[in-house]
Amino acid sequence: MQGPRHPAGPPPHGGTFELASWWSRVGAQLIDGLIISIPAIPIGVIVFAVLGVSLDETSSDGDVVGFLVSMIAVFGIYWLAAMFYAPYFMSKWNGATPGKRALGIRVVRAEGIPMT
Repeated sequence: MQGPRHPAGPPPHGGTFELASWWSRVGAQLIDGLIISIPAIPIGVIVFAVLGVSLDETSSDGDVVGFLVSMIAVFGIYWLAAMFYAPYFMSKWNGATPGKRALGIRVVRAEGIPMT
């Protein structure tokens, strides 16, 4: 009788797969989120300045609309960066983003083939 088999198939080189803990995955995601935020913050400040947004007690409806447009722009930039960030790094660094790499985890294909 055979022993238990890993659901992802046999790992390469006779080793075993070990799933990353929930906390290490969360930590990697937080690190990656911070890295993605780095370009979004200055761009957001520039968008706020270009639109002349200020929210104080004398704010008009135009300022509120400008603020909303600015926030949509910042979140759009963040979203676009996030869409390309993980696939780029995972293909370049064999299944690891900078956050995953910092915590020593990576994504592995079921067959053990490197990410492309």
